Amino acid sequence: MSRKELLSILQERVAELGVTVHYRALAPDVEELRAPPPPLRAPPPGRRPP
Repeated sequence: MSRKELLSILQERVAELGVTVHYRALAPDVEELRAPPPPLRAPPPGRRPP
């Protein structure tokens, strides 16, 4: 399989999934990716988020 064929398959698949692909975008720093996610904050019962 050529690189172009693989790219075409991937483009079709992401389109099916509704994923946005950003070409020529810089990837985040590795340390940023390894950082733990911020804690989730939920409103108290009965209140809707702003």
